[in-house]
Amino acid sequence: MRQVILLLVAFSLFNFNLFSEDKKKIAFVNLSEVMKVYKKRIDFAAQLKKTKTKIKVELENRYKKLKQISIDIKESTDEEEILELQFLGMKSEKRLKFFQELNNDRLAMTYQQQYLELISDIKKTINDYGDEKGFFMILQTHPPMPKNEEAKKALMQMNVADVLYHNAEYDISKKIITKLNKRYENKLRVMRNKKLEKEKK
Repeated sequence: MRQVILLLVAFSLFNFNLFSEDKKKIAFVNLSEVMKVYKKRIDFAAQLKKTKTKIKVELENRYKKLKQISIDIKESTDEEEILELQFLGMKSEKRLKFFQELNNDRLAMTYQQQYLELISDIKKTINDYGDEKGFFMILQTHPPMPKNEEAKKALMQMNVADVLYHNAEYDISKKIITKLNKRYENKLRVMRNKKLEKEKK
């Protein structure tokens, strides 16, 4: 009996040493927060907004021209002129539709490419940070749910969350954001310097 007790004590001490020596560094990142303040994402959003505004202005101009053709048809009494205007109207309408569809596809493609680029940047930065700091695991967490959400949505959120509880001490989101933005600013600086060198030549 005494031997059994000694064996159990020895085993428990062995287990304690095993786990205490093998402490794994684990951290988490709030990807929503990172994406929200990543400067490259902010710049992409600004560029996309400018492009959308430009397309909107062009569409409005084309609509005005189409409307004017319609007014001219109603006001005209010359049958030949009416036929010409109708043909022009049909042509303009087709061009307008094509312009709209083409730009919608371009915007969707641009958004997808930019989003994939941002995700790739974030993943690389997290991997580099994990290697640099010797983390065993870096998990993603989700922001707290809005107060007006239904119980069903709350359950869904719990099912997709990678972390259901965390200690704020292990949140490395701000460090990842700082590293990401520093990398992006350095990249911009290099691009600006290259542009200036080309202009000097």
